[in-house]
Amino acid sequence: MDLQEIKKLLEKYRQQTCTEEERAQIEAWLNPARTGDMPADEDALEEKLRQIKLKIDLQTAPRPLRVFPIKKLAAAAAILLLIGGAAAMWIKHNTRPTLPHTIAQQAVVRRLSNGWVTISTSKGITHTVKLPDSSVVVMNANSRLRYPLTFTSNKRPVYLEEGEAFFNIASDKARPFTVYTPHFATTALGTAFNIKAYSKEQKVAISLIQGKVRVDNLQQNSASNASHILAPHEQLILDKVSARVNNTRFDEEVSITGWQQGMILLNDASKTDVINSIENKFAVTIEDRTGDTQWSYTGSFKTESLEEVLQTICMTEGIRFSLSDQNKHVVLY
Repeated sequence: MDLQEIKKLLEKYRQQTCTEEERAQIEAWLNPARTGDMPADEDALEEKLRQIKLKIDLQTAPRPLRVFPIKKLAAAAAILLLIGGAAAMWIKHNTRPTLPHTIAQQAVVRRLSNGWVTISTSKGITHTVKLPDSSVVVMNANSRLRYPLTFTSNKRPVYLEEGEAFFNIASDKARPFTVYTPHFATTALGTAFNIKAYSKEQKVAISLIQGKVRVDNLQQNSASNASHILAPHEQLILDKVSARVNNTRFDEEVSITGWQQGMILLNDASKTDVINSIENKFAVTIEDRTGDTQWSYTGSFKTESLEEVLQTICMTEGIRFSLSDQNKHVVLY
């Protein structure tokens, strides 16, 4: 039997496919106490056969099972449960839910056309915009802002086409910053001010927090002066019905900017203004069935729910309300 035949026989032994006779023959070769029918070069093959036999034993022998004490297994399982529970709680409280893409698009819409950017917010949503000159604009709900991709060398025009926004203007004396609304043009060099100009509301208000602004009346038929200079804590209010413009003062900045913290701020607000403020805050639709009855309301709300706000105002004004469509539709009567 030559070396190749021996290798084939050993392979059959390793795979446990050899016959009993072949198995006995191989084990006889590996037993130094027996000579049997050994190859002629026994001394040379014996060491090789022993090495192969060792490999065969290592590969074919079953691995011993490790037995763990029950107490240790229970402790390990408890630790794993604690770690898993802690991880689950961390993920729950530190992972923001992913909103559907369509909802995000409806909340804030950005359009680019002919070098101008238009940003619109939906009801119930506020949004912060950083302009090309690093000025910052905080837009209230249901508002629309338009501005150029880049400002020119001598001016910075911005259009608040609808709604309310707070402007914190980067200082640049060489380029005046002007916010245009349908009724006014408000110009500043470096200052912070708030403009409220909802088309549905009866009043337009420009309130200066710091710095100085010039407000130009764009209504040529207005009986008021064409231009007004505002100092800090001064406010210019236009009544669109009477076309009157009044210059007043305010004490607390929060009475002007509180909407950025989610507050509803009503100061001698007409019925139309109150309805618009509630719609924008809670993203609801209000149907007014109270007829031509007119009233005004002064007050503020911070953490109150929609129902609590409606209860307070309706009780004060002697009217009623009903909610439907999962509290998205309100009827005043």
